[in-house]
Amino acid sequence: MEDSTHIVLDSELGIADAERIYKILQGSYNDTKTITIDSTHTERIDTSISQLLYAYMRTSKSNNIRINWKPSAAVTAAMERLGLDVQSTFNTEAQNASFS
Repeated sequence: MEDSTHIVLDSELGIADAERIYKILQGSYNDTKTITIDSTHTERIDTSISQLLYAYMRTSKSNNIRINWKPSAAVTAAMERLGLDVQSTFNTEAQNASFS
């Protein structure tokens, strides 16, 4: 098992990208203990991708996989509009995830 996996998300993500992103995320479970999701350059993200990422992070947490999430302001805002309070749900110390 590798120590870490780094996933970089595209600048725009819509429902047409959901299956591809799902496969990338699912594939990372077999390879690592720590996963970095870099969406710092993501400018647009739709509801389906936001929900997919949120579910992935919750599942990772329950499987003791550490998530280092690097969201852009646009991604954070999109998730907040959906009521997905990712930063308090996955705080750095208590929830085994970190944000930068």
